[in-house]
Amino acid sequence: MNGKHLLNYLPAYRGNEFIIKKNQNTDDIINSILNAHVKHKKDYSNISSFFIGSTPRQTCKNIWKFLKDNVKYRIETEDRQTIKTPAAIIATGTTTGSDCKNYSLFTAGILQDLNKKGLTNIPFCFRFSSYKLFSDIPEHVFVVAYPGTDHEIWIDAVLRDFDYKKDYTYKIDKKPMLVKIAGIGAVKKETLLKKGTKVVLKVAASPARTAFLLLVGLNFANLAVKLDAADKKDSAGLKIWWERLGGQISKLLKQIERGRTKKKLLGFDNMIGDPATATAVATATPILVAVGTFLKSVGIDPEALKQIAADAANKKAKQVVQNIASKVDKKLLLENKEVAEVESTDKKMNYLPIILGGGLLLYFVSRKK
Repeated sequence: MNGKHLLNYLPAYRGNEFIIKKNQNTDDIINSILNAHVKHKKDYSNISSFFIGSTPRQTCKNIWKFLKDNVKYRIETEDRQTIKTPAAIIATGTTTGSDCKNYSLFTAGILQDLNKKGLTNIPFCFRFSSYKLFSDIPEHVFVVAYPGTDHEIWIDAVLRDFDYKKDYTYKIDKKPMLVKIAGIGAVKKETLLKKGTKVVLKVAASPARTAFLLLVGLNFANLAVKLDAADKKDSAGLKIWWERLGGQISKLLKQIERGRTKKKLLGFDNMIGDPATATAVATATPILVAVGTFLKSVGIDPEALKQIAADAANKKAKQVVQNIASKVDKKLLLENKEVAEVESTDKKMNYLPIILGGGLLLYFVSRKK
């Protein structure tokens, strides 16, 4: 992951500067940091999913490493203290760089958004610290995950090592307010049922996404090539579309990169002899319908994707899937094991009746439009 790529998902950095307050004191700086954390939360929402790790500690380290690799450290003078947007932090990363305030803002912005979306549950605080004897005036700030516990994780990109605990003489912890927004998993079942055709994407999202990612990596129906073109035309739109389905954009981009140089794998009728791919197509049916609509919205011809999805949902496809259910080729899943959302074959097959029925319903609804 590099800063230049993340800038595609953020408002353009124009180099504008604003004076927050002249002759600021420590309280002014602390308040400015807390206010900026709230002000720029929407920007961090556009990039937070790139930092999700397999564990909370790995997520914290991903943020630390990005700052360490992409934003050089610069100490600011007392008469010029800056508060930057995430785009400014990244855009100036290799030139003027940033100080501990902006390192902390970036770290907290990512963690706050991941928590808000329900993708992580990592409590954190801004820790303002002093290193001078007999001084209670903070001179440094960094982010601490799980503050006040025996398992604190210190995220300070100023230091050479991740989670290095440099002793201080005084500290003040400030916890930002968190307003949690319910994610897909928290939506009531009654609400989903009222949405009709969308229920399949909510009920069986994980196996459907996993199957779709596998198909992208194989360049099935030229999916990887078309999604690569969509990313170049409207990277923010692609990210929003995928995350609305509950996916992580970093995983989709990884599969696009894998599949875009491969020869196009033909449609459903030409791969009946490949049980693993046939199963993946049937499982991914609702997303295949949705991606056709998305590609068309950004000016890319979806070709036969909707027809392929319909074929996968018809009686013939359903029978094929049932016949091969016990013979699914696990090798395909193993070869794509870095796709974090892969479910066990048995669990995935349990979703097939729901997915097939929902995919067929989605197809007929879309055909009427």
